[in-house]
Amino acid sequence: MEVDHEPKMVPSISELLDQNSRQLEELQKQLSNASQATVGNGINTIREYVYARERYSELVYDSLQLSLQAVTPSKDQASAKEIIREIETAIAWHVRQLYCFHYKGREDVVLEVWTQGDEVDLDKAYSNAIDTTFRKGLTGDYDLIEFRKGLIMVYQPDGGQDWSAGLWCPITKQYHRYDEVTAFQIVPCIIGLQPEEAHNNIWSPSNGLLMTKSLETAFNNRHLAIVPDSKDQDALNVVVLTTNEQHLNYKVCEDDGKPVLLRDLDNTRLQFLTPTRPAKRHLYALALYTVFARRRTAVDGWETDRDRVTSGKYWGPSGSLIPKSSVVSLAKEVGKITNLAEISYLLL
Repeated sequence: MEVDHEPKMVPSISELLDQNSRQLEELQKQLSNASQATVGNGINTIREYVYARERYSELVYDSLQLSLQAVTPSKDQASAKEIIREIETAIAWHVRQLYCFHYKGREDVVLEVWTQGDEVDLDKAYSNAIDTTFRKGLTGDYDLIEFRKGLIMVYQPDGGQDWSAGLWCPITKQYHRYDEVTAFQIVPCIIGLQPEEAHNNIWSPSNGLLMTKSLETAFNNRHLAIVPDSKDQDALNVVVLTTNEQHLNYKVCEDDGKPVLLRDLDNTRLQFLTPTRPAKRHLYALALYTVFARRRTAVDGWETDRDRVTSGKYWGPSGSLIPKSSVVSLAKEVGKITNLAEISYLLL
């Protein structure tokens, strides 16, 4: 009896992709039609293209992961390993893209595409943007795992030893299941510091918060900021910056069976269960980047961001942690602000 030494895929990659064929085919057509457009076609075209690429990567990534699990053992281990290596290579490219979307925010990728030059086609601009975004501060899974452990230690009562209640989110003011809570890195790169000092700050608990994954998405999409309470500078409030109705109706979680929407969180004071707090310098850097990025892309509600985030006055750190030159550079590069009088209230 002849033995089949070829590793078997049950089902095959093509069969797995067929499960999402309708969505994938639509996305492929959309991407194919748009790929020859240039950056000069405008921000809306770029945003539509980038969002489609994100969804496409998610679908392909899921299918490839299933394919990897479906490789059956074979006597021809070399052949099986080769197939696994090919799948893992394909996965790596999509992981690279999804890291950029999930940990930097899709609007950051949109902005990076926009900087590639008006004559560059979207396909090339997108690839360049992913490479640039990935290099700017994303690191390995090890750092992220240790970062999460550190946040649990300092933000959870008794260091998170009691698993029964789940993890506390200071914004929703609820306990959530462990798999619903993520370690949110407030800023992925620290401006104004030397590399070694910057790395220590990036992975410090003072640069993180535990929050629901839905909130992380909202922050990454530049819909939210965290600012000091106007009447109590030691307290922190969430401000909802977007005025888009679809975004405002985004479901964050449930409270006693009722949905908690993004709009419900505006001016919510964060409630912590331990003395640890995120550093204002990191929250301020996040607020600056958020305001500048929203201004540049002219998203819904950007005109009132300054008043919502700063109330017309500086609240960031004193000293050289965020030098004037860094703020000016952010304003120019992220916000395309050339008139520095517009940001004079930020420069102390």
